[in-house]
Amino acid sequence: MKFISEDTINPVIDEISDQNEVFEEKMLEFSEAQPFLLAFLLSEGFDVLEEQEKSMLFYLSMIIYHSVTREYPEIDTVTLEEIQEVDEKNWTIVDQNKFKTTKQIADFFFDGYPQEDLLAFVEDALMEDEEYELSSIGRNVIFVSLKSFIDVLDQQY
Repeated sequence: MKFISEDTINPVIDEISDQNEVFEEKMLEFSEAQPFLLAFLLSEGFDVLEEQEKSMLFYLSMIIYHSVTREYPEIDTVTLEEIQEVDEKNWTIVDQNKFKTTKQIADFFFDGYPQEDLLAFVEDALMEDEEYELSSIGRNVIFVSLKSFIDVLDQQY
C-alpha cells in the first residue's frame, strides 16, 4: 500500500471530530465494509478497556480506516483470521521484548515501519489526549491493536 500521509489523515480527523452524525455514518460504512475488523474491535480482548478507552479505540480506528479508504476506496474485506494472526504476531513481539510502556513499544515498531504517519497519529492521540483518561494498560492495548489494524489494511495492497 502506498504511504498514507498526514495530508490524508488530517482532513479525515477534521471531518469526523466533534460531529456525531458524521462519525455514526462513517462507523456504519466501516461495519458494512469490514465486518470482521468490527468483530475484532468488539472482541473479548478489549474487555480490559474502560468505556472511554473503547471510545478512543473506535474513534482512532475510524480515522485510520477512512484515511486508508481515501487512497483505496475499494479495499478488500479483511478476514477475522487475518487480523487475529497479525495481532497475535504483534503481541508476541511485545511479550518477547518485555516492553512495559507504550513509548517502548512505539519506538520498537516505528523502526522501518511503512505507515509511519498512521502509527504516529495513534501514538500522538494516546499520549497527548487530555479529554480521555487512559490507563497504561489501555494505552498499550490500543496502540498494539491499532498497529495490527494498520498492518492488516496495509497488507491488502
